[in-house]
Amino acid sequence: MISVIVPVYNIPNIYLQQCLESILCQTLDDWELIIINDQSPNEQNDLLICGFCEKDRRIRYIKLKENGGVSNARNIGLSMVRGEWVTFVDADDILKPYALSRMLDEAEKHNLDVVMGNIQFDQDSWAQNVYIPNQQRNIVCKSSDANNYLQTISAFQMSAWGKLYRTAFLNKLEFPAGMAHFEDWVFLWQVACRSPRYALLSEVVYEACYRENSASRAYYHLNKCVHILTSLSIALDKSNELFPSNTSVRKYITGIVLRESFACGGFFEHKTSEEINVLYPFAEELFISMKRDGLLNFAYRGLLSLRLLCMKKTTMLEPLLCYITKGINRLSFG
Repeated sequence: MISVIVPVYNIPNIYLQQCLESILCQTLDDWELIIINDQSPNEQNDLLICGFCEKDRRIRYIKLKENGGVSNARNIGLSMVRGEWVTFVDADDILKPYALSRMLDEAEKHNLDVVMGNIQFDQDSWAQNVYIPNQQRNIVCKSSDANNYLQTISAFQMSAWGKLYRTAFLNKLEFPAGMAHFEDWVFLWQVACRSPRYALLSEVVYEACYRENSASRAYYHLNKCVHILTSLSIALDKSNELFPSNTSVRKYITGIVLRESFACGGFFEHKTSEEINVLYPFAEELFISMKRDGLLNFAYRGLLSLRLLCMKKTTMLEPLLCYITKGINRLSFG
């Protein structure tokens, strides 16, 4: 049996209904659906879910008393799993009708721990196995091969959804508490550390909906920037704990962290120095982590490269680059 975990928080019912219907319409019958209502302020979500519960006894519905975030909701779902396999679905995304059947067939055929399907974003197909050669055919890998963790981390694409996991392999693995962003990264880094046997499928099994007002695409207001920088600090600390002797992996992760830090750049446009200074203590935690991990020089070179790129293409990130470089200089020479 496959356990499908769906956290729900403030989702327009039109998307939530499509999501739940896509699960009920699976060609595979042996599944359970665990819905975690994370105190959604949209009362229509509760009414819709209750209606689906009346239609199908395979649905288990938990309504939390307090909002604890997506990590907490998924962890509660994981504690309730009865299936030999588990997968995660965001409440505004869709599973292809054959998704569960196709991933399970591949997992059982090759005795795998994780199966990753191809993903479709807003009608545009994006190859989930982009880092693996011969992406038109199905590929089975052992993460201790070739570049070890780096190959696995790259292939996983840092999204918990669109994958089927063997429940026994996860063995009480949880999403990190207290992270408002990038919780999938840390979860999948921990999965990679367990050296899973995994397959990359060419078939599209999952449709990811990027709504303009979704949490992932929301405008980078001050609180969101604070949460992002705090989460990135936690992620860097976790990567150092998980990969203490693998410099290649930690450089790769540092590069990702820097890229996401720069994404806050939109917030810095047309902001006063007083507003920018509010974020400095949080950004400084990133610099401290990089210095402790011996990656400060690597990060600084990355900043210089991006500065040159910004000078050629856009000036949007220039204020943030100056801001971050100032912090790195303080730690390097101050």
